[in-house]
Amino acid sequence: MVRRYLIEFLSHLPIEATNEWMRIVLEEFLVDVAHFTAFSPKYAAPYATNLEAIINAAKLVVPDSTNVDIISGLTAELEAKMDGGRIELQKFFNFVVDVFPHDSAKLNQAGKNDYLGARQNYEKMITLLYTAKTFADDNAAAFTAKGYTVLMAAKLETSKDNIQIALNAQNKAQKERPVLTEERRKTANDAYTAVRDLCEDAKIIFVHDYAMFNKYLLPGIDSGTALPGTIGAAKTINILHRAFAADKKLLLKNTGPTDLYFGLSPDEVSPVNNVIVLAGEEKEVLATELGDIGYHYLNITNKDALVKGEFSVKIL
Repeated sequence: MVRRYLIEFLSHLPIEATNEWMRIVLEEFLVDVAHFTAFSPKYAAPYATNLEAIINAAKLVVPDSTNVDIISGLTAELEAKMDGGRIELQKFFNFVVDVFPHDSAKLNQAGKNDYLGARQNYEKMITLLYTAKTFADDNAAAFTAKGYTVLMAAKLETSKDNIQIALNAQNKAQKERPVLTEERRKTANDAYTAVRDLCEDAKIIFVHDYAMFNKYLLPGIDSGTALPGTIGAAKTINILHRAFAADKKLLLKNTGPTDLYFGLSPDEVSPVNNVIVLAGEEKEVLATELGDIGYHYLNITNKDALVKGEFSVKIL
Protein backbone atom coordinates (compact mmCIF):
# COMPACT_ATOMS: atom_id res chain seq x y z
CA MET A 1 0.00 0.00 0.00
CA VAL A 2 1.32 3.43 -0.96
CA ARG A 3 1.58 5.74 2.04
CA ARG A 4 -0.47 8.92 1.76
CA TYR A 5 1.42 11.81 3.29
CA LEU A 6 -0.49 14.48 5.17
CA ILE A 7 1.48 17.24 3.45
CA GLU A 8 1.69 17.37 -0.36
CA PHE A 9 4.28 19.35 -2.28
CA LEU A 10 2.85 22.63 -3.56
CA SER A 11 5.34 22.81 -6.39
CA HIS A 12 4.61 20.49 -9.29
CA LEU A 13 8.22 20.51 -10.44
CA PRO A 14 10.93 18.18 -9.07
CA ILE A 15 12.54 19.45 -5.88
CA GLU A 16 15.85 20.31 -7.56
CA ALA A 17 14.14 22.31 -10.30
CA THR A 18 11.99 24.13 -7.76
CA ASN A 19 15.03 25.04 -5.68
CA GLU A 20 16.81 26.40 -8.75
CA TRP A 21 13.76 28.47 -9.75
CA MET A 22 13.52 29.95 -6.24
CA ARG A 23 17.22 30.85 -6.31
CA ILE A 24 16.80 32.65 -9.65
CA VAL A 25 13.77 34.58 -8.39
CA LEU A 26 15.71 35.65 -5.30
CA GLU A 27 18.53 36.97 -7.49
CA GLU A 28 16.05 38.91 -9.64
CA PHE A 29 14.39 40.31 -6.52
CA LEU A 30 17.71 41.58 -5.16
CA VAL A 31 18.18 43.52 -8.41
CA ASP A 32 14.62 44.86 -8.45
CA VAL A 33 14.18 45.36 -4.71
CA ALA A 34 13.52 49.12 -5.05
CA HIS A 35 10.37 48.41 -7.09
CA PHE A 36 9.13 46.01 -4.43
CA THR A 37 9.78 48.29 -1.45
CA ALA A 38 7.96 51.10 -3.27
CA PHE A 39 5.02 48.71 -3.68
CA SER A 40 4.94 47.51 -0.07
CA PRO A 41 7.01 48.13 3.08
CA LYS A 42 7.01 44.38 3.79
CA TYR A 43 9.78 44.03 1.21
CA ALA A 44 12.16 46.26 3.16
CA ALA A 45 14.97 44.72 5.24
CA PRO A 46 15.16 42.11 6.60
CA TYR A 47 12.78 40.59 3.99
CA ALA A 48 15.56 39.58 1.57
CA THR A 49 17.64 38.00 4.33
CA ASN A 50 14.67 36.06 5.65
CA LEU A 51 13.65 34.88 2.18
CA GLU A 52 17.18 33.69 1.45
CA ALA A 53 17.21 31.76 4.74
CA ILE A 54 13.94 30.02 3.87
CA ILE A 55 15.16 29.12 0.38
CA ASN A 56 18.46 27.80 1.75
CA ALA A 57 16.61 25.71 4.32
CA ALA A 58 14.60 24.08 1.52
CA LYS A 59 17.77 23.41 -0.45
CA LEU A 60 19.54 21.81 2.51
CA VAL A 61 16.85 19.31 3.48
CA VAL A 62 17.94 15.70 3.19
CA PRO A 63 16.28 14.07 0.16
CA ASP A 64 14.26 10.92 0.68
CA SER A 65 16.76 8.97 -1.42
CA THR A 66 19.28 9.52 1.39
CA ASN A 67 16.87 8.03 3.91
CA VAL A 68 16.32 5.06 1.59
CA ASP A 69 20.07 4.55 1.33
CA ILE A 70 20.42 4.72 5.12
CA ILE A 71 17.69 2.11 5.62
CA SER A 72 19.22 -0.11 2.94
CA GLY A 73 22.59 0.10 4.68
CA LEU A 74 21.06 -0.75 8.05
CA THR A 75 19.22 -3.69 6.51
CA ALA A 76 22.47 -4.98 5.02
CA GLU A 77 24.13 -4.62 8.43
CA LEU A 78 21.26 -6.50 10.05
CA GLU A 79 21.56 -9.32 7.52
CA ALA A 80 25.30 -9.53 8.24
CA LYS A 81 24.54 -9.91 11.95
CA MET A 82 21.98 -12.59 11.11
CA ASP A 83 24.65 -14.48 9.15
CA GLY A 84 26.89 -14.33 12.21
CA GLY A 85 24.10 -15.72 14.37
CA ARG A 86 23.43 -18.56 11.95
CA ILE A 87 27.09 -19.54 11.98
CA GLU A 88 27.22 -19.59 15.78
CA LEU A 89 24.06 -21.66 15.98
CA GLN A 90 25.34 -24.19 13.46
CA LYS A 91 28.50 -24.61 15.51
CA PHE A 92 26.47 -24.94 18.68
CA PHE A 93 24.08 -27.56 17.29
CA ASN A 94 27.01 -29.67 16.09
CA PHE A 95 28.27 -29.75 19.67
CA VAL A 96 24.77 -30.54 20.98
CA VAL A 97 24.71 -33.66 18.80
CA ASP A 98 28.16 -34.59 20.09
CA VAL A 99 27.30 -33.94 23.74
CA PHE A 100 23.87 -35.59 23.60
CA PRO A 101 24.03 -38.19 20.81
CA HIS A 102 20.73 -39.73 19.71
CA ASP A 103 18.82 -37.54 22.19
CA SER A 104 16.05 -35.80 20.21
CA ALA A 105 14.57 -34.29 23.36
CA LYS A 106 17.83 -32.48 24.14
CA LEU A 107 18.12 -31.29 20.54
CA ASN A 108 14.64 -29.85 20.78
CA GLN A 109 15.38 -28.27 24.14
CA ALA A 110 18.50 -26.65 22.66
CA GLY A 111 16.35 -25.12 19.91
CA LYS A 112 17.45 -27.19 16.93
CA ASN A 113 13.87 -27.81 15.77
CA ASP A 114 13.23 -24.06 15.69
CA TYR A 115 16.19 -23.20 13.50
CA LEU A 116 14.55 -23.35 10.06
CA GLY A 117 11.71 -21.12 11.20
CA ALA A 118 14.09 -18.63 12.80
CA ARG A 119 16.93 -18.34 10.31
CA GLN A 120 15.09 -15.70 8.21
CA ASN A 121 13.14 -14.06 11.03
CA TYR A 122 14.86 -11.42 13.16
CA GLU A 123 12.76 -11.74 16.30
CA LYS A 124 12.70 -15.54 16.21
CA MET A 125 16.47 -15.59 15.66
CA ILE A 126 16.99 -13.44 18.75
CA THR A 127 14.78 -15.78 20.79
CA LEU A 128 16.55 -18.88 19.46
CA LEU A 129 19.99 -17.49 20.31
CA TYR A 130 18.78 -16.78 23.84
CA THR A 131 17.41 -20.36 24.10
CA ALA A 132 20.70 -21.80 22.85
CA LYS A 133 22.79 -19.72 25.25
CA THR A 134 20.58 -20.72 28.19
CA PHE A 135 20.90 -24.40 27.23
CA ALA A 136 24.68 -24.06 26.93
CA ASP A 137 24.90 -22.43 30.37
CA ASP A 138 22.68 -25.09 31.95
CA ASN A 139 24.92 -27.83 30.55
CA ALA A 140 28.23 -25.99 30.70
CA ALA A 141 30.23 -28.87 32.21
CA ALA A 142 29.14 -31.35 29.55
CA PHE A 143 29.85 -28.91 26.75
CA THR A 144 33.25 -27.96 28.14
CA ALA A 145 34.19 -31.63 28.29
CA LYS A 146 33.56 -31.85 24.54
CA GLY A 147 35.51 -28.69 23.77
CA TYR A 148 32.68 -26.16 23.56
CA THR A 149 34.07 -23.50 25.88
CA VAL A 150 32.36 -20.75 27.84
CA LEU A 151 33.87 -18.21 25.44
CA MET A 152 32.34 -20.05 22.49
CA ALA A 153 28.96 -20.06 24.21
CA ALA A 154 29.31 -16.33 24.90
CA LYS A 155 29.31 -15.72 21.13
CA LEU A 156 25.68 -16.86 21.08
CA GLU A 157 24.76 -13.98 23.37
CA THR A 158 26.96 -11.56 21.45
CA SER A 159 25.22 -12.54 18.22
CA LYS A 160 21.83 -12.09 19.86
CA ASP A 161 22.76 -8.62 21.10
CA ASN A 162 24.23 -7.62 17.73
CA ILE A 163 21.05 -8.60 15.90
CA GLN A 164 18.89 -6.76 18.44
CA ILE A 165 20.97 -3.58 18.14
CA ALA A 166 20.90 -3.73 14.32
CA LEU A 167 17.16 -4.43 14.31
CA ASN A 168 16.51 -1.48 16.63
CA ALA A 169 18.52 0.80 14.35
CA GLN A 170 16.61 -0.36 11.27
CA ASN A 171 13.23 0.04 12.98
CA LYS A 172 14.16 3.52 14.20
CA ALA A 173 15.17 4.65 10.70
CA GLN A 174 12.00 3.20 9.16
CA LYS A 175 9.78 4.97 11.71
CA GLU A 176 11.63 8.27 11.30
CA ARG A 177 11.40 8.29 7.50
CA PRO A 178 7.71 9.38 7.27
CA VAL A 179 8.34 12.08 9.90
CA LEU A 180 11.36 13.38 8.00
CA THR A 181 9.34 13.32 4.79
CA GLU A 182 6.61 15.48 6.30
CA GLU A 183 9.22 17.90 7.69
CA ARG A 184 10.96 18.06 4.32
CA ARG A 185 7.70 18.79 2.52
CA LYS A 186 6.74 21.51 4.99
CA THR A 187 10.14 23.20 4.62
CA ALA A 188 9.89 23.03 0.82
CA ASN A 189 6.33 24.37 0.87
CA ASP A 190 7.23 27.26 3.17
CA ALA A 191 9.88 28.38 0.71
CA TYR A 192 7.70 27.83 -2.34
CA THR A 193 4.81 29.80 -0.81
CA ALA A 194 7.08 32.74 0.06
CA VAL A 195 8.55 32.92 -3.45
CA ARG A 196 5.16 32.35 -5.10
CA ASP A 197 3.64 35.26 -3.16
CA LEU A 198 6.54 37.49 -4.19
CA CYS A 199 5.95 36.52 -7.83
CA GLU A 200 2.24 37.32 -7.58
CA ASP A 201 3.06 40.81 -6.29
CA ALA A 202 5.61 41.18 -9.09
CA LYS A 203 2.84 40.62 -11.65
CA ILE A 204 1.02 43.60 -10.18
CA ILE A 205 4.15 45.75 -9.90
CA PHE A 206 5.26 45.01 -13.46
CA VAL A 207 1.85 44.62 -15.11
CA HIS A 208 2.83 47.15 -17.81
CA ASP A 209 6.41 45.90 -18.26
CA TYR A 210 6.35 42.64 -20.23
CA ALA A 211 10.04 41.85 -19.76
CA MET A 212 9.99 42.43 -16.03
CA PHE A 213 6.66 40.60 -15.71
CA ASN A 214 8.10 37.51 -17.39
CA LYS A 215 10.98 37.29 -14.91
CA TYR A 216 8.53 36.38 -12.15
CA LEU A 217 6.41 33.76 -13.86
CA LEU A 218 5.64 30.67 -11.83
CA PRO A 219 7.25 27.52 -13.25
CA GLY A 220 4.93 25.37 -15.29
CA ILE A 221 1.51 26.96 -15.14
CA ASP A 222 2.43 30.59 -15.91
CA SER A 223 4.53 29.50 -18.85
CA GLY A 224 1.57 27.80 -20.55
CA THR A 225 2.55 24.28 -19.57
CA ALA A 226 -0.18 21.95 -18.31
CA LEU A 227 0.08 21.71 -14.54
CA PRO A 228 -0.72 18.17 -13.33
CA GLY A 229 -1.59 17.32 -9.77
CA THR A 230 -3.54 15.18 -7.33
CA ILE A 231 -6.02 16.03 -4.61
CA GLY A 232 -6.90 13.85 -1.65
CA ALA A 233 -10.37 12.59 -0.84
CA ALA A 234 -12.67 15.21 0.72
CA LYS A 235 -10.03 17.92 0.24
CA THR A 236 -9.75 21.46 -1.08
CA ILE A 237 -6.36 22.62 -2.34
CA ASN A 238 -5.01 25.81 -3.86
CA ILE A 239 -3.09 25.33 -7.10
CA LEU A 240 -2.48 28.93 -8.10
CA HIS A 241 -2.41 32.38 -6.52
CA ARG A 242 -2.55 35.15 -9.10
CA ALA A 243 -4.76 37.78 -10.69
CA PHE A 244 -6.75 36.80 -13.79
CA ALA A 245 -7.92 39.06 -16.58
CA ALA A 246 -11.60 38.66 -17.48
CA ASP A 247 -10.76 37.28 -20.93
CA LYS A 248 -8.12 34.82 -19.68
CA LYS A 249 -8.91 31.22 -20.65
CA LEU A 250 -7.95 28.04 -18.84
CA LEU A 251 -8.07 24.40 -19.84
CA LEU A 252 -9.25 22.22 -16.95
CA LYS A 253 -8.76 18.47 -17.27
CA ASN A 254 -10.04 15.82 -14.87
CA THR A 255 -7.79 12.81 -15.40
CA GLY A 256 -8.99 10.91 -12.35
CA PRO A 257 -11.95 8.71 -11.39
CA THR A 258 -14.05 11.26 -9.46
CA ASP A 259 -15.71 14.60 -10.29
CA LEU A 260 -13.79 17.76 -9.34
CA TYR A 261 -14.84 21.36 -8.71
CA PHE A 262 -12.81 24.41 -9.73
CA GLY A 263 -13.22 28.04 -8.73
CA LEU A 264 -11.70 31.31 -7.60
CA SER A 265 -11.66 31.86 -3.86
CA PRO A 266 -10.80 34.70 -1.48
CA ASP A 267 -8.38 32.34 0.28
CA GLU A 268 -6.50 29.10 -0.32
CA VAL A 269 -8.64 26.85 1.89
CA SER A 270 -12.29 27.57 1.10
CA PRO A 271 -14.14 24.90 -0.92
CA VAL A 272 -15.31 25.89 -4.41
CA ASN A 273 -18.04 24.65 -6.77
CA ASN A 274 -18.11 27.23 -9.57
CA VAL A 275 -17.15 24.82 -12.36
CA ILE A 276 -17.56 21.05 -12.23
CA VAL A 277 -15.41 18.86 -14.46
CA LEU A 278 -16.62 15.29 -14.57
CA ALA A 279 -14.24 12.35 -14.26
CA GLY A 280 -12.32 11.85 -17.50
CA GLU A 281 -13.52 15.11 -19.05
CA GLU A 282 -11.98 18.50 -19.82
CA LYS A 283 -13.34 22.03 -20.11
CA GLU A 284 -12.04 25.27 -21.57
CA VAL A 285 -13.36 28.13 -19.45
CA LEU A 286 -13.01 31.88 -19.05
CA ALA A 287 -11.64 33.15 -15.76
CA THR A 288 -15.00 34.82 -15.12
CA GLU A 289 -16.69 31.41 -15.16
CA LEU A 290 -14.51 30.40 -12.22
CA GLY A 291 -15.98 33.12 -10.01
CA ASP A 292 -15.14 36.64 -8.93
CA ILE A 293 -11.90 37.65 -10.67
CA GLY A 294 -11.28 39.89 -7.68
CA TYR A 295 -10.42 36.63 -5.93
CA HIS A 296 -6.88 35.48 -6.68
CA TYR A 297 -6.84 31.89 -5.38
CA LEU A 298 -7.67 29.15 -7.89
CA ASN A 299 -8.85 26.26 -5.74
CA ILE A 300 -9.96 22.69 -6.47
CA THR A 301 -12.43 20.74 -4.33
CA ASN A 302 -12.85 16.98 -4.27
CA LYS A 303 -16.15 16.11 -2.59
CA ASP A 304 -15.57 12.35 -2.77
CA ALA A 305 -14.91 11.09 0.75
CA LEU A 306 -12.97 8.03 -0.39
CA VAL A 307 -11.30 8.56 -3.76
CA LYS A 308 -8.45 10.93 -4.58
CA GLY A 309 -8.66 13.07 -7.69
CA GLU A 310 -6.23 13.80 -10.51
CA PHE A 311 -6.18 16.87 -12.71
CA SER A 312 -4.22 19.20 -14.93
CA VAL A 313 -4.69 22.95 -15.47
CA LYS A 314 -3.28 25.03 -18.30
CA ILE A 315 -3.52 28.78 -18.76
CA LEU A 316 -4.15 29.40 -22.46
